[in-house]
Amino acid sequence: MATAMPRGLRILQTCRGLAVRSAPPACARPQALLHVARPYRLQSNDAKTQIPSVTESNATNTGSSITEVSSSNPIDSVDDGALEQMLYGGRASKQGGLTDAQEEVLYRDGEIPPAESAEAVLALGNAEADELEAEGAVGKDIQNLGHKWPLPQKPYPEGFNVKKRYHDVVEQITRLMMRDGKLATAQRRRRRAFTWMLEAVEKRPSKGSGRTQFAHRLADEVIAVVEGRSSVWEKRKLVHKQGTTARANVEKRVMIKKGVGK
Repeated sequence: MATAMPRGLRILQTCRGLAVRSAPPACARPQALLHVARPYRLQSNDAKTQIPSVTESNATNTGSSITEVSSSNPIDSVDDGALEQMLYGGRASKQGGLTDAQEEVLYRDGEIPPAESAEAVLALGNAEADELEAEGAVGKDIQNLGHKWPLPQKPYPEGFNVKKRYHDVVEQITRLMMRDGKLATAQRRRRRAFTWMLEAVEKRPSKGSGRTQFAHRLADEVIAVVEGRSSVWEKRKLVHKQGTTARANVEKRVMIKKGVGK
């Protein structure tokens, strides 16, 4: 009977065949692709051109920087006027040129005045401009007095009053309905009557469509009131009846019978 080998011996024999490495292998880095300078041809010339090398470009940049340094002289920072002042004693004034006053008048009026009178013309124009600005400011103050609506024209019409509220026709009709000079009572009565008329208009059937629908019904109601066919008269009679009953009850005197023994 064969004896079985222990497991520990098999594991050791298997590990002997493994190669142990202390450090991972270094991977080779891919080298950058070198750009190959290809010659190209121009339409006007068949000669081959090549890209200048790095050494030539560095030499060119160095030469240009030297040229720039050498060209930047302190005398370049001096303007032309100072240079002429140092070399020639200043620039001679041109004959026939415009003065500052003439240029200002030319820009403002479009005309070139004589050099002798240019200062006077400029001063006169400035004074006129200041006067116009002052008049414009005063006019703005007069037009804008702070009121929202335009002021009424003068002279004021007869009967003009701040408390005037209704139209002349409305006031005339109201005064015709007055009793004993009670204007407020007449106005309340007029408003109540017109409310009754509007209620009657709402009960009337619609006539057509459009903007004149309500106007036609209201006009028919006014005609009915004038002719006495409207239901407003019935309401008026009812109110008068209630008022008569109330006044009768108020004016009735209560008779108190006195006792015989008293």
